[in-house]
Amino acid sequence: MTEGVVFQSPNGERAELKGHVLSRLLTCAQEDSTALEAGGILMGRRILDSADVVVDMATQPFPTDERSRFKFVRLPEGHQQVLDLAWSESGGAVSYLGEWHTHPSPTAVPSPKDRRNWRRLARRFFHGRLIFLILGTDGAIGCWSEGVPWRLED
Repeated sequence: MTEGVVFQSPNGERAELKGHVLSRLLTCAQEDSTALEAGGILMGRRILDSADVVVDMATQPFPTDERSRFKFVRLPEGHQQVLDLAWSESGGAVSYLGEWHTHPSPTAVPSPKDRRNWRRLARRFFHGRLIFLILGTDGAIGCWSEGVPWRLED
């Protein structure tokens, strides 16, 4: 099992990505030249009296999603049902925290299209800050919120 990681914002907010979630995301890294982009939603808990979050779950691509080597478009089918079930079974403790996807390059750097999509999602979401993860081909993972990169804690 892969150990989890913690990202920290410039303001000290933290996003913990549990090891089993990281392991799941790593299986989608575009390690060969034919691999398609992948992505999904991040789900977990917002820590009371804090801006910190814990990512306990993530969806993987569904057959309804649009995928190519250089494109991933998450459609609601499947992802929304997983989120609704997790929210219901947790009594409302598990919520939507953001999005993740892969890139076909070693480094995890958001494209202008990624940033536009993140702004669109943030405008629609009113229950706290969203986080966005990008996974590169070499397993490097980057975290952003409100367009600002978060650093990986030591």
